[in-house]
Amino acid sequence: MTPERDPFFSVIIPTINREGQLQRAIESVLMQDFTDFELIVVFNVARPENINYADSRVKIIQELSKGANKARNAGIRESKGKFVCFLDDDDVLLANHLSELKLLIDKNEGVPGLYRTLMKRQYADGTVREQKFSFRKSDDHPIFHLFKVGIVMNSVCLHREIFESFLFDPEIPVAQDTHMWVRVLTRYPLFESDAYTNIYLYSENSISSPGYEVYKKYYKVFSDLFRQPEIGNKIPHGFKNNWLSRYPLWILKNHSNEISLEEFFIWWKRLICHKPFGLLMPGIYINMLKKIINRR
Repeated sequence: MTPERDPFFSVIIPTINREGQLQRAIESVLMQDFTDFELIVVFNVARPENINYADSRVKIIQELSKGANKARNAGIRESKGKFVCFLDDDDVLLANHLSELKLLIDKNEGVPGLYRTLMKRQYADGTVREQKFSFRKSDDHPIFHLFKVGIVMNSVCLHREIFESFLFDPEIPVAQDTHMWVRVLTRYPLFESDAYTNIYLYSENSISSPGYEVYKKYYKVFSDLFRQPEIGNKIPHGFKNNWLSRYPLWILKNHSNEISLEEFFIWWKRLICHKPFGLLMPGIYINMLKKIINRR
């Protein structure tokens, strides 16, 4: 009897309470041109009863601890593929996703690294916009390039060797993909394709403006990353300040009513630290004055 051969790709979909969208995501994987893969669907916390798929390539597992990164890590531990891909349950892969990644992997002789393709954004009104592709400049470290271009979860494929050193951090509440990729790129190379292979589907929830608590989490995640020498030293100082200044600016301009006067001054100081032009923005002074008057 011939022993069962491991698949070339594993595709992992973490999911929680989105059965309708999940079905669409699963179908997009099963329609791939390249068929040597397994699909691991990780139900986070609750698993619906009587759910099964006729396709033998589909595995269903359950992760009882809540959190998308915990579910992804559970899928990684279950996976058998030489390369591991990821798909969010509310997005879809185009039929060429795995075949384009296979071409890219073969082109680079299967070297362990982070492989990525391009994505299309589809908005609630049906509008589709393609992600712009730009080649990495020779003097740009891959980590800096990642921040410049943006690499989403659905576009990435990782050699399984990487998981001996890196897994998704279950304590990270936002920017979970970027947090993983930058850590991987401290040790492994980046390989890119200019092929469009997946669609990021914007829902009403995903295009709504985040509130204060979400921006605060983003600021902390990226501040902590930039403080790590193996990451922060690869990115120009001015770029890091530009990146971090966005969050105090958005909070002070759009969410000042959600914070106390003391918090307002803390975020104003942070803005000035990253971008001294914050001293010249009249809108922020108006919001500050309103906070002072309301406090009285």
